[in-house]
Amino acid sequence: MSKFVPSFVAFVTPASVSTRRSSADKPYAYLGGAKIEAAGRTNIATVMVFGPAHAAVKSKLKKGRKIELVLQRDGGTLRVIGFPKPAAQAA
Repeated sequence: MSKFVPSFVAFVTPASVSTRRSSADKPYAYLGGAKIEAAGRTNIATVMVFGPAHAAVKSKLKKGRKIELVLQRDGGTLRVIGFPKPAAQAA
């Protein structure tokens, strides 16, 4: 059984962006040395973007460009889930 891993919204500023191939020969984005800003804290981490999330965000990933994404911890790296959902409109 897999354990629950919470996701969180953060601003990601990649120091580098490259496209690599997985062991299943699928493309994924590798963001090395990315600056992660969340909950008033800043860290540097490796971020990876696989599958449907890669297809959705790949055109927005540029070196040095800050982007808001939903992330999830995956061992020593962070995995992109996608873009944050828009806040519900107030009634």
